[in-house]
Amino acid sequence: MAAAINRAMPSLTCLDTGEQAILTIVDATRTHGDGARRVVALSHANLILRSGEFVAVMGPSGSGKSTLLNLAGGLDTPSSGKVLVEGRDLASLNVARRAAIRRRSIGYVFQDFNLLPSLNAIENVSFPLELDGWPISKARKAALEALRETGVAELALRRPEDMSGGQAQRVAIAAITPDQDALLRYWDSETLIATAGGDLQPGDQIQVDAAGADTTDSAGSSGADLDGAVRAKLRETEHDALPLLMPPVAQGAAPQDATQAVISASLAEQLHLNVGDTLTLTAPPFQGAYSTNGRIGAVLQNSRRAWRISGIADVTSTLDAWTYSGWLKGMVEADGGNGVDAHYLLVGSEPLTWAQVKRLNMLQVIAVSRHVLTDGYPNAEERYPRQIDVQQQLMQMVSVTVTAFLGIALTLFLITPAFAVSADQSRRLLGLTAACGADGADLRRTMSFQGLFIGISGGMIGIIAGIGLSYAAAPALKGAYVHEVAGMIPWTMLPLAALTAVMIGLAATWMPAHRVSRMNVVDALKDRSDNGERNRRESRLYRVVTAISTAALLGAAVACVMGGLAMPMPEFGDADYGSLPAEAIGAQLLLIGAIVFSFAGLIQLIRLIAQSCERHGTLLPLAVRMGLRDAGEHHRRFVPAAAAIAVSVAVASYALTMTGSLIANDRSNAMEVVHGHSHAVVSPEVPIDNAVDRAVVRSALNAISDDLPVTAHQPVYALAEVPPETVDKLNVAEANELMRRFPNAAARLATPLDCITSSDPDRGQDVASAHNPNAQPYCVGASRSYRPSYRGLTMINADFSVLIMSGDAMRLSGFANADKAADMLDQGGVVVGNAATLRKDGTVDLEISHSHKAHNPDGSSAPDVVTGSASKPGVWVDGFFPLAMSKETAQSLGLTAFRYVGDMVQFADAPGWGTLDKLRSIIDDRLPLVNGTSQYYRYSWGTGDPSGMVAELLPFVLLMLLAIAATVISLLLAHIQIIRDLATMHAVGASPGFLRRFTLAQAAIMLAAGTPTGMVTGLALGIFHVAWHRHIGYDGAWLDTVPCWDLQAALLIGVTAMGLGVAWLASRPSRKLVRRTLD
Repeated sequence: MAAAINRAMPSLTCLDTGEQAILTIVDATRTHGDGARRVVALSHANLILRSGEFVAVMGPSGSGKSTLLNLAGGLDTPSSGKVLVEGRDLASLNVARRAAIRRRSIGYVFQDFNLLPSLNAIENVSFPLELDGWPISKARKAALEALRETGVAELALRRPEDMSGGQAQRVAIAAITPDQDALLRYWDSETLIATAGGDLQPGDQIQVDAAGADTTDSAGSSGADLDGAVRAKLRETEHDALPLLMPPVAQGAAPQDATQAVISASLAEQLHLNVGDTLTLTAPPFQGAYSTNGRIGAVLQNSRRAWRISGIADVTSTLDAWTYSGWLKGMVEADGGNGVDAHYLLVGSEPLTWAQVKRLNMLQVIAVSRHVLTDGYPNAEERYPRQIDVQQQLMQMVSVTVTAFLGIALTLFLITPAFAVSADQSRRLLGLTAACGADGADLRRTMSFQGLFIGISGGMIGIIAGIGLSYAAAPALKGAYVHEVAGMIPWTMLPLAALTAVMIGLAATWMPAHRVSRMNVVDALKDRSDNGERNRRESRLYRVVTAISTAALLGAAVACVMGGLAMPMPEFGDADYGSLPAEAIGAQLLLIGAIVFSFAGLIQLIRLIAQSCERHGTLLPLAVRMGLRDAGEHHRRFVPAAAAIAVSVAVASYALTMTGSLIANDRSNAMEVVHGHSHAVVSPEVPIDNAVDRAVVRSALNAISDDLPVTAHQPVYALAEVPPETVDKLNVAEANELMRRFPNAAARLATPLDCITSSDPDRGQDVASAHNPNAQPYCVGASRSYRPSYRGLTMINADFSVLIMSGDAMRLSGFANADKAADMLDQGGVVVGNAATLRKDGTVDLEISHSHKAHNPDGSSAPDVVTGSASKPGVWVDGFFPLAMSKETAQSLGLTAFRYVGDMVQFADAPGWGTLDKLRSIIDDRLPLVNGTSQYYRYSWGTGDPSGMVAELLPFVLLMLLAIAATVISLLLAHIQIIRDLATMHAVGASPGFLRRFTLAQAAIMLAAGTPTGMVTGLALGIFHVAWHRHIGYDGAWLDTVPCWDLQAALLIGVTAMGLGVAWLASRPSRKLVRRTLD
């Protein structure tokens, strides 16, 4: 029985926008074979492509990508359907006419550059030109010029099989960049060791003894003399490129050849170099770290070269050197250049366009074009599409909604009291206006036009001030140049900002305008309050309605919060992209409802407090009673003023809660090697080998002890890894034999999890069980799983999941149970940082394995080969690295290759963090070859590092100042309204002390109404936001809500003290008695 093989293929469709298409594929299907051997390679594909568009076709192996491109390029014809290029059906053309279209209208950049093997480089570049009718001499001349610009003119007569991958790439690039432009190549090094003087003459270059293989405590190689050495980087360029890539020379002159170099002023200062001195650079052993320079570190390792200093550039921020190509270029060419990323500077009269940048991207080339970033910036349709990160979108929904509402509410509540006071102060004037014939609409427009004017003028002033602040702050905060700031400002949002300001101004006047339009003219002329309004306010029904509405609004807010958190969310993996799910839209609506209802309930609550003030306190002192009466009598001023205080305090309290919780979440997914204010790790910054690295650290500790009392220090090792790039040079048998000499160890979970044993990248252990030995571990999505980062040790060529250390070293770690852990190491046990790996009987199961050079059929690396297991007694240290054991224990398990990573150091105990701050200062100023790390987060609100403390505390200080400013404004507005009452009380015999007590009571009542409610609201919003993070599992488990109570207390005390202080200063009685008129 015959059966057709038919693989289900995806349908590719692009929407028609009405523009002329250069490529159209209509219902194209391509099959191969007949009958039982029939295979459908592409099924019913549809595509419309226009000029300037960039389309990426993605899909699994065998999905038809190559077939689709073959049809689009005219290399094949469809079994059914049509392929039209510039309106011409390729199937209706003969072979010659299809070839002409490929030559003139279609360009192919093949995955492996696919240069024609029978042609040399110049023939490959000139081939399409000759096909298009160019004379041979003209085509060869243009091709040679293109090869010269890419720096491969010497390869003109070389065939593809005689080229490296990088050389073949440059030949392919030569056919893309503008013909009139020149490509100037340059090379950047990784971190080098710089010393002054030395035995080499300028231009001399040698190979030093290979280092990096020593994994014992033997003497090892010494490399270079590192006394006085610093870290530096080198840039080499072709002759024409150096003036363009080197900063201006402040002293001396530019290099004349590859034996001379210009260095930065900071490097000259560090090494005490002057013009004419000798600079020596040494490339340390390669540690396995790759950057945008590719394998340059591996190519240069263990080599050294010297230069004569010809000039010093006015650069004080980096330690750099610039010279002509020689050392880096020669080493790369000797190595073959495979894997070394090439850098070019494109100069000329013709700009590099966005279309050319995209073609270069297809060659795996990153291009930065001034034209593309300025005049030729592509529009949204031309740029690469961005995938939607669903979790990030969900978080932005919450953040933007909360921030926008809080900002608008704060502004509104600050402006509304001003208009309320203005309306009260203008009652008699407005009454006279009404007596002269103005109706309610006229009076309402009078107030509304004030809000309109304030909104327009405030919006314009705010926009101008914001632009000015952007130009002033962007260079410092964003590292941008002044001319780049204009591109960072969202100009299209400025009209919306101005409109928002106008709407806020009008909204702020709505209630005062509405009240003015309904005022009693007689009462207004007598400058007294509306008796009808007072009667309504004092009625029992009004109070009951206010209480019920307050409870209903707050209850609705709670219901929205509970509903949003109860709404099921999909489980997200590491890279879930796509459209926003329907659940997220519903959660967003509930979020908005929760915020709106909570702030409406907050206002009603303050209104209820104002009513209570008017009816209670009859037994309190006179000044307090009058303050309470004033709050109830002028509730239209009191409510928005107290609400402004509440909102400003809520913003600050919310921010503090989010910051503390964010740091707590980060700490739950991090491991540290030391803890406390007198403990640190000093490690080599440029690792060479065990002996040299230990010597460097010992020398640094001797220098440190001159300023800081070091009480003890002990070495720490990690399991050594296979030397980088070694395996790639060996066959399978040799590589596997080498990797067996570098086994690793891991602590198994006491309760095995399927997501761990199967190495599922989208699942993992939950965070809570890693920090609670009584919790049962379970599998969760990748984004909320326990995947800790290591802090304090940064060496590349070492496995930090297993630390090798003595009990004495463990005692210097500073953790709470460090002594118990140290005793366990001395007794042959282990220390673990994951509580779920410690069994109930106090033991830890260990697995010994090694990697091997093999791959699965799908190309992925095969799992490690398990060679043994063991059970050891253990101790759990919360927040410590995954596994630690003594050297003797490691050797008993077959672990013998160790890499020195630093010394645990304990300083004389002193209060505060001053010791570690001084350590950081000493290392930064005098010890460039070592690094000092300590406890990362010192406080619940941040690291507390002096270099970043201003940036960490600045938001809190600004928020506190905002809350204080809102309080001061509200109190001053209230004071303006009672100035005449104060004068009256003073005239009838009230002493200055009584007036001060009355003003303080008024301020205290407003603060008591606004500050606690605002803090509770901010805490509630913060708790809700943390719960939202926890609900969707965004970037962690968010186990703890940390309000930063010390800063919350400082906020409460600061706002209250400043408010009462302003009230005290404003309570001085007036020197003039104000006589009322028209009574």
